[in-house]
Amino acid sequence: MIPITLPLMYFTGGFDDISKGIEPSVSYFLALSIAGMAAFLLIHGKFLVRDGQTLGKKVLNIKIVTLAGRHADVPTLAKRYGFSWLIPLIPVIGPIINIVNILFIFTKSKRCLHDHVGETKVINSN
Repeated sequence: MIPITLPLMYFTGGFDDISKGIEPSVSYFLALSIAGMAAFLLIHGKFLVRDGQTLGKKVLNIKIVTLAGRHADVPTLAKRYGFSWLIPLIPVIGPIINIVNILFIFTKSKRCLHDHVGETKVINSN
C-alpha cells in the first residue's frame, strides 16, 4: 500500500503540510488508507481469492490457508486483512496493537495476530 499512498501524499500536498508542521486530518488519512486498500485489492484480490496468495507470496512459494489446511475463502481473508488494515487506524492504541500483531510471528506457532483472528496460517505452496 505504501507505493500507492506515498505518491498520493506527494501529489495531494500531504508532505507539504507535514513539513510545515500541519498534521493531516483524520479524513485525509482515512482517504489515503481507503485508496491504498483499494489498490491492494485491485492488484492482489484475484490471486488471494483463487490461490490464497499475493504476488509476493507467489514469489516466495507460500500461501494462506485455514487452520485445517483448506483454501481460505473470502470471509476468512476479510477477517485476516480487516484486522491488519483497521486496527492500525485506531488512534493511540492501534499502532501498539499493530506492533504486537507483527511480533507474534516470533511465537511458537509462527502466526501473527491477524492469522489468529482470521483462523489462518501461511504454508509452503509446493
